[in-house]
Amino acid sequence: MTHTHDPASVWLITGASSGLGRALAEAALDVTRPEQAAAALAAAVDAFGGVDASVGEALRVFAQLAGNQPDDPARVAGAIVRAVESDDPPLRLVLGTEAIDAVRTKLEGQRSELDTWDRLARSTAVPA
Repeated sequence: MTHTHDPASVWLITGASSGLGRALAEAALDVTRPEQAAAALAAAVDAFGGVDASVGEALRVFAQLAGNQPDDPARVAGAIVRAVESDDPPLRLVLGTEAIDAVRTKLEGQRSELDTWDRLARSTAVPA
């Protein structure tokens, strides 16, 4: 059997972990998901084999980055420990300048789209 990931699956996992984080917060348990999931996802896909061309290329790039990544793995590990041991650990922990910039760019785009469609979205409310 061939296993490949697709955007819907990644979105499902992201949504599930967000929901899990909220549910566990009610039980006074914290969940933090480091946003550097690319390597973990690549390793999982590799473990299943049958990797399609685009994912296979991504795995080759990840392999080339090993030891040459922009962030220090020891500092990343230390930051994760500090975050999860804090009084208010984040649900999403974005580490590294490039990751912060990428997330901010994505959020700005989402905010812009939300603003564009705000009036239409609000028009669906049931009149009071």
